Amino acid sequence: STITQQLIKNVLLTPERTITRKLKELFLAYAVEQRYTKDEILGLYLNNIPYGGVAWGIESAAQKLFAKDVWDLTLGESAFLASLPSSPSAYVSYASNSEAAKRRQSAVLNRMEELGIITSAQNAEALAEGLNFAPQHEYIKAPHFVSYVRKELESRYGNRMVEYGGLTVKTSLDLDLQTKLEEVVKTEVAKDLYLNITNGAVVVLDPRTGEILAYVGSVDYFKEGWGAYDVITAQRQPGSTIKVVTYALAFEKGKTAADTVVDGPLTIQLGGGKTYSPVNYDGRYHGAVSLRSALANSYNIPAVKLVKDFGPDNMVALGNKLGLAGWEVNDTYGYAVTLGGKETRLLDLTNVYATFARGGMYRPTTPFISIKDSNGFNLYDDSRIVEYRAISEETAYILTNILSDSWARAPAFGSRSALYIPGHTVAAKTGTTNDKRDNYTVGYTLAYTVGVWVGNNDNSPMNPYLASGVDGAAPIWNKTMHILLDGREAENFPVPSGIFTKTDNKCGRSEVFTRGSQVPNLCPEPDKDKEKNEAKHKDKD
Repeated sequence: STITQQLIKNVLLTPERTITRKLKELFLAYAVEQRYTKDEILGLYLNNIPYGGVAWGIESAAQKLFAKDVWDLTLGESAFLASLPSSPSAYVSYASNSEAAKRRQSAVLNRMEELGIITSAQNAEALAEGLNFAPQHEYIKAPHFVSYVRKELESRYGNRMVEYGGLTVKTSLDLDLQTKLEEVVKTEVAKDLYLNITNGAVVVLDPRTGEILAYVGSVDYFKEGWGAYDVITAQRQPGSTIKVVTYALAFEKGKTAADTVVDGPLTIQLGGGKTYSPVNYDGRYHGAVSLRSALANSYNIPAVKLVKDFGPDNMVALGNKLGLAGWEVNDTYGYAVTLGGKETRLLDLTNVYATFARGGMYRPTTPFISIKDSNGFNLYDDSRIVEYRAISEETAYILTNILSDSWARAPAFGSRSALYIPGHTVAAKTGTTNDKRDNYTVGYTLAYTVGVWVGNNDNSPMNPYLASGVDGAAPIWNKTMHILLDGREAENFPVPSGIFTKTDNKCGRSEVFTRGSQVPNLCPEPDKDKEKNEAKHKDKD
C-alpha cells in the first residue's frame, strides 16, 4: 500500500481486513491526495505512526531513543528511526542490541545510496558515527510487565491491531508499588550474592479480581545478556510450593488435617528394577505426624505417600483445574510431581494460592482494566471472565488455616520466621528444588497474593547453605507483605458454614474439619519407640 493509504489506515480506519474497509481506504486516500502535497502527506504520516512503546510520531521517537529534537538528528540516527515503522515493537531490543540496530540502520542507508539520495561517502560516515541511545529505563516503566501486556494483547487481537489499531490500554499495575518492589528485589538479591543468587522476581495479585498489581520479572530488565529474561512467565520447577495441590486433593478426597501419616523410610518400586526413595529436607524422619504438621513443616515423605495413595495423574488433573498451564495428565513425573518435579510458571503458581484466598474459586489473572479501540469502543469486559469452582470452600479454608498456622510450622521454621507478619493472618508456603536451583515463597491474605522466586537464569545451583524460609525468597516476600499490609486493618478469612472446630480437652488440641468428616483421636499416645515405629511402617511398595 502507498504512504497515503498507510496514513489513512493509521489515522482514520481500523486495521481490519475487509472489502468495505479497503474501499473506504481507497476513497479517502484519493481525497487526501487531492487536498495535500506529497511532502505534507509524508509529514502527516511520520507524525502519526507508532515507533514502539508509547512513542507515537517521529518527534516522540527522537526524544525517546536519542533524547533529541527531530531537527537535531544526524543522518545515521534518522536512518535508524526510518527503519522502525515496519516493526515498531522491536525498538526496545534494538536499543539494547547495537549490532541489530546497526543492521537496520545500514539497510536504510544502503537503500538511500541506491536511490541517489546520499553518496557512498555520506553512507560510510553515517555508519561510522555510531548510535548513541538514551538510557531506556528513563522511558520504560515496569518493562517486563509492558512486554507481558503486549504479548497478551497480541494473543487477543493480533500483531497488526496492536501495532496500528490505536488501542488505549489501562492496566491494573500499581506503579508506586511496582517501583518499591523493584528496589526491594535489587537490594535483597545484592545481599544474597554470597549464596550464589543473581536474580529474583516478585508478582502481586489481587485475589478478588485476578488483577496483577506488581510484576518484577527480574532484578534488572536492562542488565546486558539476561536482564530481559522474565522469571514470572518462565517454566521452572516449583519445589515444595506445589505440595498444596497434593493436600488439596487429599482433603477433597475426604482426608482431614488431623489424620496421621508416618514420616519414615520409604522405598517405592517403579518397575524395571528402579526404586524411588524420597528424603526430607532436613534429612530426618519425624514418625507419625498429622497432615497439618506434615504440610506446615513441608515434610517430603508424607506428601509422596499421599500422592501415591491418590495418584499422580489425579494431582496433575487438579493442578490443571487450578490453572497450571501445561499440566496435562501423563505419567512422566510420577510421584516426584508432589515435590516439584513438574514445571510451572510463577504467575500460575501464585494464582493457585490466590484461588485458595478466593475460597476455592478459580479466576484467571489479568493485567487489564480496560482496552479501547481508536474509536473509544471498549473491547475488554471483565464480566466475561470465566470463573469456576476448582476446590470446595471447605478445602480452601483448611489449607489457609494450616498455611497461616505459625505454631504448626515452628519445628521447621520457628514461630517468628519471615513467614510471620505480626497483626495479620497470612498464609504462606516455601519451596526449594533439588540442588537448590530455585527458591520460592508464596503467600496470601484476603486482599493480596504474593509470589517470589530467587535463583539463577542458567539454572545453576545456589549455595547449599541457603535456608528456605530464612534466606532467599522469604525476606523479599516478607518485605513485600509489610509494604502491602503495614497500616492496613487486619482481615480474617471467613469461616465457611461447612467447617466446624473440634477441641479435645484432654490435651487442649483443636482442629478444623469439614462437616460430616470422621474425627480422629486428637490426643494420641506419644510414640515411645520412634525407630521401631518407623521400621514397622516402612513402606516397600
